[in-house]
Amino acid sequence: MLLSRCCLLALGLLGLTSASKHIDPPYLAINYRSYAEMSRYLLELNSSFPDVVQVSIAQETFGLPYPKELQCQVDDDTHATEPCKQFVVHLTNHSTLANDPERPEVFISGALHGNERVGPAAAIELVALVAHATSVYATDSVRPTMDTQRWLRELVNKRNVLVTPMTNAYGYSHNAREELKVDPNRDYNYMRSGAECMQTMTSRVVNEIWRDHVFQLAVTFHGGTRAVSYEWGSPDHYLNGDSKRSEKSPDHMAQFQLGNTLANFAGVFPDGKLYPVGTMNDVVYGVTGGMEDWGYAASWENQFYDTPETQPFHPCEPTTFHGYPKEKTVYNNITHRAFNMLVETSLVKQPKAADLGNQKELYGDNVDFFRTQWTGDLVGHVPRNVRLALMMIEMVQPLLRWVDTASFSAPQDQSSLSAFPAASLYTTNSNSDQVTEMGCGALAWERDEVATCNATECSVTDAAHSKVQIAWEVLGALTVDSTHVQVSSTDTFEDENILIETTIQKGTTRRFYEFASDLSEAAAANVDTLGTSLFVTCLDLGNVTTDKLYVRAVATVDQDWKNQGSGDEAPSPHIPPQSHLVNARTNLGWDFEWNGHRVKAALEWTSPVREVMPFKCSHYLLQNTNKAIISKKPNMNDPNLPQCLSTVRLHEMLLDGTLGERAVRALETDLRLGWKYRNFRSCDDAFRALLGIGQRQGDATDADQAPEKPPQLLYAEYLYCTSGVLCEKPLQEWSACVKSLQNGQKEIEECAPTKRLLERCLRGKTEELLRASQPQVFRPSATS
Repeated sequence: MLLSRCCLLALGLLGLTSASKHIDPPYLAINYRSYAEMSRYLLELNSSFPDVVQVSIAQETFGLPYPKELQCQVDDDTHATEPCKQFVVHLTNHSTLANDPERPEVFISGALHGNERVGPAAAIELVALVAHATSVYATDSVRPTMDTQRWLRELVNKRNVLVTPMTNAYGYSHNAREELKVDPNRDYNYMRSGAECMQTMTSRVVNEIWRDHVFQLAVTFHGGTRAVSYEWGSPDHYLNGDSKRSEKSPDHMAQFQLGNTLANFAGVFPDGKLYPVGTMNDVVYGVTGGMEDWGYAASWENQFYDTPETQPFHPCEPTTFHGYPKEKTVYNNITHRAFNMLVETSLVKQPKAADLGNQKELYGDNVDFFRTQWTGDLVGHVPRNVRLALMMIEMVQPLLRWVDTASFSAPQDQSSLSAFPAASLYTTNSNSDQVTEMGCGALAWERDEVATCNATECSVTDAAHSKVQIAWEVLGALTVDSTHVQVSSTDTFEDENILIETTIQKGTTRRFYEFASDLSEAAAANVDTLGTSLFVTCLDLGNVTTDKLYVRAVATVDQDWKNQGSGDEAPSPHIPPQSHLVNARTNLGWDFEWNGHRVKAALEWTSPVREVMPFKCSHYLLQNTNKAIISKKPNMNDPNLPQCLSTVRLHEMLLDGTLGERAVRALETDLRLGWKYRNFRSCDDAFRALLGIGQRQGDATDADQAPEKPPQLLYAEYLYCTSGVLCEKPLQEWSACVKSLQNGQKEIEECAPTKRLLERCLRGKTEELLRASQPQVFRPSATS
């Protein structure tokens, strides 16, 4: 049975459409922007891409004042100033957000220190890249690659991201570290209290945003050294009082793994080195009043101290800007449980503009599949940190997606965004056998006994030994503890409706495998997937009788994140993991809801559900007995038309008397035909199963009995099965023409020559089949 052909026909033969010629646009060098330029560009993005980019002003949203002391330059020519505005970018698919309270949240701060300039440039380029890749209003010529677009569309649909490109707006406008004379990253109430915290508008804006949301991951960009660092970063967590060594947080395992993934995905510096990774106490320095430990622990750490005097968090009562409510610095047990990672972007606070990078690194390269070791190109500061931020956005929650294992590539145009990414992207060579052997095996593939799907739906013919090879990957995670595929008769996958569960597999994702510090350990963990990051299985649907099947992949991930060390590696405080990120994938009882946002744990994460339809052309024939439906004026809106074309044509031949019932009886008893013609064996098996020969072998007289189905319909199904081999090219050309008709690209008359070629081929090959079978014909009785 030609399952792969059938599946591809149902999908409109995406692989046969020629890709449009791609011409690289003129990519621009990335440069710094002033406060005025940043403000204008943010408002431009807001008006151009409102479905994914919504820009607000924190002072207006939260009722904060515009102090006269905080003036920012809004015109670089006249040097005119206005009260500083803190712009907040809300990046997500806004059309679906209201119905998705569990959409995980990420916070990105461009600069707490206004003279550290890489972060703001990276933050605004991140917003622009996502907008150009995902918005329905993106019509300009500068678009990222198809694979980058596909990845970013998944992220924007499933993530809720808040970005403050110029967090310290005053400092950014004046190219100054501080806001007036106060350092915003010493202005949070971690080991600070009273008048010593929340003095700046910068920290108050961040505080208001965090009070409204439930962030699981955050990154705050800085400059002056290189580091990807995480908690702890405060003096009260020095190990044994040693300022050069840090205690471990309760979530250290996950922070360590995530930090290394971010550093590697970001890319190398010109000296060939990656970001150093470690706790802030170890690789930067510990501070009081830092935003990072505040965002990680303000919701929980106090409760594990014996006395209030030793607790790290106390309310703020600042006097600047007419004060700030004390109660706004007392937090619930929900909002501040994020990994708040500090990234030191460069050795100098403002690198040369020539070192920032080029748009080609974001729009011309495949960002999703970026590999540092595969390229000798230098990585610009801005693309490096845009990639880091995107990886942070991905890692906030596990994500399963299907992969196309077919040997061809989908067309690289906008229509291909709905197709799955190609398996060739996951291997270091173009040999697709590696993927094939992971599923059904090369021999089955060569015999066309296996189907693979490259879009959202797949149809296969219903026959014995039907097989579908499917592949998937896990993203948003590092270690895959278990993964498998479920097949159900309903799309809700109740236990009683699950028909098939495949063998459990395990391994690592490409986010871990490509960037693990111990590559031999990573390779060993990946043994079940032959060294790739794909998971592949083969579904045998031969014994499934339902008209519709539903398929999903299931995965359990990152269970080692709950592991903790002992001795000097023991957590401080000595308690289980406290972050939303770790508990959401390891602790099934974790369920927090605040202000319309919810973090609910799951041990099993699932892919999108896909429908697999065992399609029977006989159903179509019974419902469409008028042969003129196709032969005279096709109904081009019928999605089953390409599959049933040859069957209905053969039905016409039967009705016209071209083929008789004697030929049907000949095939009923002749099983050698399938051995004569390569690839027909599964067709013969299916035909025999339909006739029920296996149940009648003991009764020779039953050979003259008619089967329960009308023989014409059985024979039509048989010939449809074989015609995919005999007339493969005309069948594909006709199906492509049908797709063009459906898309309005062709008129019916333009497809007439293609249809005539197919009819001629089918008629000729049918006669050839009958001649080949005649020497073995079982002669029916004279009364037949």
